Amino acid sequence: MQRKFLVFLCVGVFCILSATISIAQITNPAATQVPPTLKKPNVKTYWGATVTGTLQLTAAAAAQLFSQPIRIIDDKNVGYLISSYQFAYKRIGITEDEVTGKISPQSEIVANRFYSAILPLVWQNNIKETLQKGEELYFFDIVVISSAGFRFYAPDLKITII
Repeated sequence: MQRKFLVFLCVGVFCILSATISIAQITNPAATQVPPTLKKPNVKTYWGATVTGTLQLTAAAAAQLFSQPIRIIDDKNVGYLISSYQFAYKRIGITEDEVTGKISPQSEIVANRFYSAILPLVWQNNIKETLQKGEELYFFDIVVISSAGFRFYAPDLKITII
């Protein structure tokens, strides 16, 4: 009698576990599809009023942009909220070889991720003070939030100082 009870108990537990595993494997195909309304809009990245894409500016023109926000605007003139972006500044300096005394140009890159549309004041002031020909300003990995709440990347913005 106990043996029959044990067999029935084991078979019952096996059936319950099998059913649980098979139900857990079922997926809803409608839930995995992205709704057609969540299409990435055609946007451009602006710094100030007109600066977009990859371009060359004088040091004076670029220095005026530092107090301006980064903006993401689509072809219907709708603005988007920026979640974060990375900014890199390639600065040029000189180095002197201590043995020979020879001076040679050297460049270095400083970069950081920011969460505000305007660069922090410390970054603005440090770059404006030393901005010179050949240096580069680069906004990339710009994460934007749409009005529907989904995130996407906006185009990069690169400025070379002439």
